[in-house]
Amino acid sequence: MATPSPRPIARTDLARIHSARIAELPRSEPSPGRHAKPCAAPRRLPGTSSRRRPNPLHRRASDPAAGHSSRAAAALFRLMIDVLDQRRDTGHLRRAATPAVIDLLAERSKQCPASMPPARILSVHVRPVTAHCIEASCTCERGQRVFAIAARFEISRHGAWHCTALDLG
Repeated sequence: MATPSPRPIARTDLARIHSARIAELPRSEPSPGRHAKPCAAPRRLPGTSSRRRPNPLHRRASDPAAGHSSRAAAALFRLMIDVLDQRRDTGHLRRAATPAVIDLLAERSKQCPASMPPARILSVHVRPVTAHCIEASCTCERGQRVFAIAARFEISRHGAWHCTALDLG
């Protein structure tokens, strides 16, 4: 099958082709003074606030298990701080911590003078590692000083949270 020969271009078509202009290519950057308008300030999501909450230990969690582990971690951190402040004996930790953690707290409580003001928990953060293990951190304040405690909690065979590792900052 033979291809058809090209059709001849009419004079009117040639005139239109020669008079057509090629548009100027756009610049890669806008000229000075022609920048896009700045974005508006980001809106806050509903239910968020920049104000500090009075008691961060009692926040509601969307997951009931996460709320339970957060409350348990906060309670165990309070117990550990009471031992550090020498308001409780280390015997209170027998069911809540391993012997290594208890020894560490006993050693550190001897270094803290009784004249120091008691420590106060500022915040507790909990992250699940597995279904039966969490890692938590606690920020505390004693007088003008702020310090942190990090711990790993696992569910014991009795179903209670048990501190297996501790780092005092």
